[in-house]
Amino acid sequence: MPSLQSQRDGVTADLEMRDGAIAQVRVLRQSDVPDLGRFVDGLSEDSIYYRFLTSGISREALLSELSPKPGCVSLVAVAKGRIVGLSSYCRSGPETAEVGLLIIDEYQGKGLGTGLTERIARAANQDGVSMFEAVIDWNNTRMIELVRNLGFPTSEKVEPDLIRIRFPTSIDPVTLGEFQDRWVFRAG
Repeated sequence: MPSLQSQRDGVTADLEMRDGAIAQVRVLRQSDVPDLGRFVDGLSEDSIYYRFLTSGISREALLSELSPKPGCVSLVAVAKGRIVGLSSYCRSGPETAEVGLLIIDEYQGKGLGTGLTERIARAANQDGVSMFEAVIDWNNTRMIELVRNLGFPTSEKVEPDLIRIRFPTSIDPVTLGEFQDRWVFRAG
């Protein structure tokens, strides 16, 4: 995967899905906003709910939430000339960020979410973010399993109807030590 700076400069990387189809992954740019509208129009209510933990979000609010903004980086997956997936992180601290993922229904279950999450973790790590937090609805078992199966150690905190999962953006020894020292939730 190219560096974050080269991605911002327009470089793409191919991501092969389980069915052999290829998506191009690159940084979301302001010029993508019209295509982002078509992406939003193709999302199911369940996908929107699971990503934002609320229903009834207006199209305009979704576009605003997904559009490029300071402190956030988004990667898009483009297949057959349209955006089919988006992963993003927004900084919540100097080295931490909340991570999110949104895939249109017809591309779910093909490995696109896993690939985008791995790539956004790599981009975040290159950008100085060492820890991700994902807030996931308990019913979103696919996302919970996706995070658990990435290969990163995880720390989980259960809340009513939600699970907060923290995981490092890299499995290098320094990041792992930081995770073990600072981010393990303890009972009590």
